[in-house]
Amino acid sequence: MSFLEPSSIVHQHATRSAHACDLGFSISGRIMQQVALTLAPGQKVVTWLQAIIAHDDGISFDSAGHPALVMASCNGGGDTKLVLSPGGPVGAFDLASLSGRVLLPQDCFLAAGPGVKLRPYSHIKGLVSSRRPSGLVLMLAEGNGWVFSSGQGEVSELLLGAGE
Repeated sequence: MSFLEPSSIVHQHATRSAHACDLGFSISGRIMQQVALTLAPGQKVVTWLQAIIAHDDGISFDSAGHPALVMASCNGGGDTKLVLSPGGPVGAFDLASLSGRVLLPQDCFLAAGPGVKLRPYSHIKGLVSSRRPSGLVLMLAEGNGWVFSSGQGEVSELLLGAGE
């Protein structure tokens, strides 16, 4: 068994169309999860450098505007894999099914696929903890692609109605 052939798939998504924002991936593991992203030629994802645990030869890396972030690009003639692990559970969120927006804590961000724009949203300095010594920094992910996050404990989706 290798990183690219996980034994226990938890969640899997196959690319359904030739749409540039659709990203194939599989999440495996029960406690220390990993996500294997399948990049088509020309596709790019932004991720934390420290989360990368394996990749195919057809992937190149460039700066993503922050010292700890990288832009991974598929430069090969076929699909390539990029394997990430945050050291805990992984959540996958399809922005196209979430009205194109999701807020997440900066320290929980793992990766953003094609079609996703990230920007700072809010910095709540009053929410200081040992894990967040400078407070809670929220990021806004917008677009119609996939966003991946990590967390402590269970990662789940909470849908809020209008005004909630």
